[in-house]
Amino acid sequence: MTETILITGASGFLGKRIVRFLQRTSDAYLLTTSRQQESFPNHLVRDLSEATAELTANVDTVIHFAGLASHKKGSEDEFHEANVTNTINVAKAAMESNVKRFIFISTTDVHGTESQLPLTEASPLKPKGAYAQSKLAAEEALRALCKDSEMNLIILRLPLIYHIDAVNEFGQYVQIVKENRPLPLDRINNQRTLLALRNFESALNAVLYQPEIQNETMIIADNMSLSTTEMMKGIAVAAVTTIKLFYAPKLLAKTAMKFTGKTAFFDTFWGDYQVSSQYAQKLLKWQPSDDYVVNLSK
Repeated sequence: MTETILITGASGFLGKRIVRFLQRTSDAYLLTTSRQQESFPNHLVRDLSEATAELTANVDTVIHFAGLASHKKGSEDEFHEANVTNTINVAKAAMESNVKRFIFISTTDVHGTESQLPLTEASPLKPKGAYAQSKLAAEEALRALCKDSEMNLIILRLPLIYHIDAVNEFGQYVQIVKENRPLPLDRINNQRTLLALRNFESALNAVLYQPEIQNETMIIADNMSLSTTEMMKGIAVAAVTTIKLFYAPKLLAKTAMKFTGKTAFFDTFWGDYQVSSQYAQKLLKWQPSDDYVVNLSK
């Protein structure tokens, strides 16, 4: 692959990991950008609210990670500015520079949690919260912008990415386990689909090497689903620590969480959340590995 790739948000956990992945596995000429200095070659410190064609000059593909993440605090306006306005600024600059392909990293949260499971690309769009709403707004704005252009728009919707070093909601789970406090999370039989970091790397690689795939929206996810209990035990193994779980009846846990204002915590740890990546697997001729489910450190 002898193209030039611009990666935005290169200081974030996911952006930084993908830069290193592509440095190891491709011949692409990499440009990176973020709001802070990094040691990557060809790194630009830029505020994307002021993105111009200078940023995307001679670039073939933009992979857009930059934005305000779901685990960060922010107002609706702040999420919109970071995830919608800045995204469109970069996309417009890319179009002006005749960039061939724009890969936007979105989230399966745009589907909400009330639709029939497993969620697919055809599931209703019911985003909850400022983060998911901003990601859907960005998707819609990008489609409108690219509708009559030659720039190929690829949207990748991801569930929660996991890795022992993740800096996201999963990273918060890792910290909870490392605190070694008793947790009421034993014998929970829910099913949650996540995405191993290595599986995302391989899926993105499949996208990059197949330029004939044009203007698609795809869910990228693991094949296997985990219960909360399995997930927390897996984290403990990867973190080389013990874990103290005890059983709390679901109704009792729900009532306790409601009275303590932690309903979202209950929904996350006791609820089901399954998504399907079958469409992406067929289109990309890509298969996620199940090996990473039992080894979160890969």
